[in-house]
Amino acid sequence: MAGLVGLLAPLALFAWAPNASATTPRAEWVSADEITLTTPLNTQIIRQPEFLLVSRKGLSVESLPLHPTPESRSPSWRLTVPILSLAQLLSLIKKDLSIEIRDAARRASNEPPLDTTGIRLTGVLDKLSDLNQPLGCEPKATTPSIRCRLWSPAARRVELLIFDQADLSSTAPSERLSMTQNEGTWEIDIEKRHLGHFYLYEVTVFWPDSMREETHLTTDPWSYSLSANSQKSQFIDLGQKNLTPPDWSQVRIGSKRPPVIYETHLRDASALETTPLNQGRYRAISDSTSLFHRHLKRLAEAGLTHLHLLPVFDFGSVPEVRSDWSTAVIPGGLQRDSFTPQEAIGKVRLQDSYNWGYDPVHLMVPEGSYATDPNGSARILEFRQMVKALDELGLGLVLDVVFNHTYQSGREPLSVLIK
Repeated sequence: MAGLVGLLAPLALFAWAPNASATTPRAEWVSADEITLTTPLNTQIIRQPEFLLVSRKGLSVESLPLHPTPESRSPSWRLTVPILSLAQLLSLIKKDLSIEIRDAARRASNEPPLDTTGIRLTGVLDKLSDLNQPLGCEPKATTPSIRCRLWSPAARRVELLIFDQADLSSTAPSERLSMTQNEGTWEIDIEKRHLGHFYLYEVTVFWPDSMREETHLTTDPWSYSLSANSQKSQFIDLGQKNLTPPDWSQVRIGSKRPPVIYETHLRDASALETTPLNQGRYRAISDSTSLFHRHLKRLAEAGLTHLHLLPVFDFGSVPEVRSDWSTAVIPGGLQRDSFTPQEAIGKVRLQDSYNWGYDPVHLMVPEGSYATDPNGSARILEFRQMVKALDELGLGLVLDVVFNHTYQSGREPLSVLIK
């Protein structure tokens, strides 16, 4: 890479606050060849600004000149990154990265930069992703082993932590295994005896907000099963007989009939079931004696073709262990315009049993609060039993999925995709 050099910006004059804080990144690497940068408001005039992509690894410091596009204007800049090979790009994003702004005088005298900020890699990571490769942990067909694959090209180290129990008190892993990287994907093969056990990834990465290396624990974004409250991922074989209802392979996919669709929320539709095990659960559909099942049967006989369920995949706003639930206490005799009910509900909003589910955590795992046991694979079997029961009623199932946002991000506990 080039030494500490830069390119003169096309603008003659603009102004900016020197030595701005580096703790809130104002730059984003949006594609392989472009970085966007927002500069702070002015206290100092700069005639010939120079933009540098600075990378540090240990005592080694390198910099790459960035070229403002002709239409760039302060405070919003579009900076062109020189052409890099895939190997160069993958190597660069693992380092301590920042954008530095200097002028000719400071460069000549080797003074500190006028401004420094970290860089978010979200955009360039999206461009580097390969959606065709298999990810997650799945049993191999040819050997008695499980292959785990995690796509994390900016990570410096990744370790697989294996736990024998789902219990949150079992904080110490029974095994800690280092994973190897291949073009951004971290891999490891483990023995098949671990099926049913739980796991986390420990990821070490440079964090642009703190401008330092950090180590984070995270579940697997490509999980199929979890412990309660999305705390640990579970090694699972979706083909196991104990996870498939009888004649599961005969369930019909799709329908050529003109659709007549009934949209509902699983918890709402089954909250008043007389059998406690059916209340707010997948069983309310699979149990042929339940109120909801019999209601659906009557609707199917009247011409209904599909049931549309609001999100039934893992979401973060309802505790999955029912003993942790709280219920709002609303006094009677209130005026119609009273704020008391809303205030009471607000106090237990994150501990009650109600949410529509548009706050996804793991996109491919059935929601645990709808299962009889939120720890482990009961949610998979009961979800499949629900699907099969609908098929036997002649009903198709429409699943409401939420792929366009996440419940949490950054360092938050239920952040999965960005850590």
